Amino acid sequence: MLSSRVTSAARVLPALLLLFLFLPARPAHAEDIIAFGDSITHGSIDPAGSDHGGYPMVLQQMYDNNGIAVHVYNEGVPGERTSAGVSRISSVLNRRPASYLLLLEGANDVIAGISPQTLVQNLGIMIDKCKAKGVVPLVATMTPEEKYGNTPLIRDTINPQIIALAGSKNITLVDLYSAVADSWSAWSWDGLHPNYDGMLAIARAWYNKVPVPGVTTKSGPAGAAASGSGGGGGGCFIATAAYGSLLQPQVVLLRRFRDRFLLSNSPGTLFVRLYYRYSPPLADYIARHRLLRALTRIGLYPLVGLAAILQYPFLQRTLALVLLSGAVLLLLLRRRAGLGTGRIPGP
Repeated sequence: MLSSRVTSAARVLPALLLLFLFLPARPAHAEDIIAFGDSITHGSIDPAGSDHGGYPMVLQQMYDNNGIAVHVYNEGVPGERTSAGVSRISSVLNRRPASYLLLLEGANDVIAGISPQTLVQNLGIMIDKCKAKGVVPLVATMTPEEKYGNTPLIRDTINPQIIALAGSKNITLVDLYSAVADSWSAWSWDGLHPNYDGMLAIARAWYNKVPVPGVTTKSGPAGAAASGSGGGGGGCFIATAAYGSLLQPQVVLLRRFRDRFLLSNSPGTLFVRLYYRYSPPLADYIARHRLLRALTRIGLYPLVGLAAILQYPFLQRTLALVLLSGAVLLLLLRRRAGLGTGRIPGP
């Protein structure tokens, strides 16, 4: 039998979900985190069509599983170079009030042949912009880049400069290269972008270094296992329980819907906080029953469809075209019916 607080939450949460559309933007939450970077942060889709949703969602799951009230914003942009990051970061800092920013960028500079000095200089500018905004930056060494053979340049030239930059700026360095290098061939699907195992290792490294209350930061190897950072457990979301994995496309879509449309305003954030608090027992119950998982997936179809329409403009255009075509067809049918009875229906 489900707990009484889950039952009471079931009455309250739908009303909160409706309210978020009409109330103003939310204030900053003290422990929000911005994950800033390129496609390694944003996530990637492999040739088989699997959506590797980026390390921020794995990092979020770690905080959720340990009952820590933190939200991780995924502000990765595929293909971005550090020069574009310099131009974009101010708008992100203004739009996403947060305490920390996790900076991992530079792969596209390396691939394009941009000098290491320019790359590191741009990282320094982004660090300074974070400090000016009152946001604590953490910077990471670059992960290997085997797709185009740039790992030696990253390891021997760029990463030492990033380490020196962190020291000169007096900020926390997260050595992602050391955390993943030995297993990168197995932890990336193309030599550049991490698969789930790679995202887990990257997320663990950040988790162990971000000074969030409730987490004991580690001064040792960045990739040491984070306590309680496994995949399932009490922090499991209902959608993850229903679809079986946080990497399922529907779950990734719903998480991005949450980031863009719920966590951008006060009531939406309240809804998410309550969801984090009350959903674990319900999610665990669903996960243990095959029929409930199937019924929950059916129940989530409308929300998944809405999330897809809101996030993909081509679906919005398609829906508008379908509705317009339906309206025209209905009008023609009404007029034909009016002609058949000898009268034309009014407008």
